[in-house]
Amino acid sequence: MNPIKIEKEKKRFIQFCSMAEISTICISIYIRQLWSTLKKNNLDGLFGYVDPGRISQKAGRKEQRSNALALRLQNCKKRQLIFAPYNKRFHWLLAIIDPYEELVYYMDSLNWIQIDPGMKDIVELALKMFKAQKGIKGRKKYQLESSKGKEHCCPLQGGTVECGYYVMKYMKEIIADPSCSIITKAN
Repeated sequence: MNPIKIEKEKKRFIQFCSMAEISTICISIYIRQLWSTLKKNNLDGLFGYVDPGRISQKAGRKEQRSNALALRLQNCKKRQLIFAPYNKRFHWLLAIIDPYEELVYYMDSLNWIQIDPGMKDIVELALKMFKAQKGIKGRKKYQLESSKGKEHCCPLQGGTVECGYYVMKYMKEIIADPSCSIITKAN
């Protein structure tokens, strides 16, 4: 391996271990590890992931980001939940999407009163694209479930940079108990 790459990876590892702000690369590496565990246990049909680098705020125009999410949803199976970590500049959020049931679960470790409009717009547009591509007509608008007021399911961060760690924690806890649906975890 290239010595420069090794040094960059070493810095990322130190960043992670010191509870510094989490980068998109760190979330992506964690997702890859979760995916490997799911695959090994034959649970990969229950959950899927979206690359946060393709849908987060810094990834381009809203239409591009929505299109990237819609493309990922196209490969989704019925009853499969798609984890979509999203960074809105300096804060990580998690959307858990069930496109066939038209449900979106929104988890925010800061427990904001309002769901982030940037993320909401991307998900809404992606679901419209998904429905159009799948030929799903005459269905209701998607239902959005927030973690607001549901602290037992969505632990809250105490500091200013832990949000990325919480997003990883939410994903891990949900896949740790595949027999328990997100609906019971969010209620």
